[in-house]
Amino acid sequence: MAASGPENLTTEQILTMCRGIFSQFEENETLRKVQGLLRVAGGKADTDRILDSGIIPEINKSNVHTVLDAVKRLLPVLSSRIADAAPDELAELQSVSHALSSDDDATVTAASSALIKFIDTMAESGNQNKEYLAEILYGYIHFATIIKEFSDINKMTSDNCAIVLGPKFDAMLDLVDKSDKDIMAAAAKIGLVNDLVCQAIDSGSFDLSFASKYIEQLMSARQKGFAEASIQAEKTSGVVIGLMDRLHNVTTDMDATKSYLDSLLDKKSAMPIAIRRSKQEKKAASLIKSMIKTTKAKLGGLEEKLQALQSDMHDYEMKRTGFVNALNSLRDSMSRLEDDVSASASASASGSELSNLSDSSLSSDEEPLTPEPARKRSPR
Repeated sequence: MAASGPENLTTEQILTMCRGIFSQFEENETLRKVQGLLRVAGGKADTDRILDSGIIPEINKSNVHTVLDAVKRLLPVLSSRIADAAPDELAELQSVSHALSSDDDATVTAASSALIKFIDTMAESGNQNKEYLAEILYGYIHFATIIKEFSDINKMTSDNCAIVLGPKFDAMLDLVDKSDKDIMAAAAKIGLVNDLVCQAIDSGSFDLSFASKYIEQLMSARQKGFAEASIQAEKTSGVVIGLMDRLHNVTTDMDATKSYLDSLLDKKSAMPIAIRRSKQEKKAASLIKSMIKTTKAKLGGLEEKLQALQSDMHDYEMKRTGFVNALNSLRDSMSRLEDDVSASASASASGSELSNLSDSSLSSDEEPLTPEPARKRSPR
């Protein structure tokens, strides 16, 4: 996956990187417990190498912060892509978020709801590009939900996750009205963006994996796309078969014409030289010459027709290959969705079993551990 910088990565490559990173945290509880996730800086040179190559290494405690630095640097790259892909949806989100006010908590709640709706709308659009972008945004917030579960160890509460993600989401989605000349007011609004992201993290809307939450819509879109691609592939295959028949006919006609031309040339060669020809032979020679000229013209026309047919064959074969590739991609995508949902279900069941085992292992005279009191949100 050659890239050379995050700006040169395709949206699909960025999504693949995010999946590769976040899935490793989903599967490895030890990684989720590392202190300062998202907040502690990693090695810049190593981060640059990850972004230049687009390749995700196996994550461990020694490189976890470097990999997450790469994750944070991917978000701003999406700014223009989201604006191009979903201008109306983005304008609707901004119409709410630009009204953020420190004097009205309801504006933060409204903006948080608008952000959730924005991601939902793109995820359920049936448009592949919008879906990719939605999955990336969703993945970041879902990541925050899975690491905050160990906030007593990793110190990454919802607030702390939002402090990191808030400015990135603002840079990407332009959530704050930048026309405000009051620097202090603008800074306060950035703090409100952190609050709305924090509310999104705690909303429960991002607790499931992306595939689990949107499985019905995603499957429906892929099945529709698969049906459409199948029809187009079949139609294109029919055109290709028709072109092959025409090619066969033209080449057969060309072979016959070449043979006829060869016979005319042989006849011309067999005739006496011009000064020795009788009147009848001169007339025959003139006729042969005319027939050779006509036959050569016909052969030239057949060669042009052959080239045109070969060009059409190439174009339609490329189209057919494109539809076949699309079918394979959709088939793989549906399989991946099913695997993702199955893996999420297995992880949930496993977690539930461990919880039940922990509860049942207490002896009758043992009291369950008293949970720590809820933390107050730390002031900024």
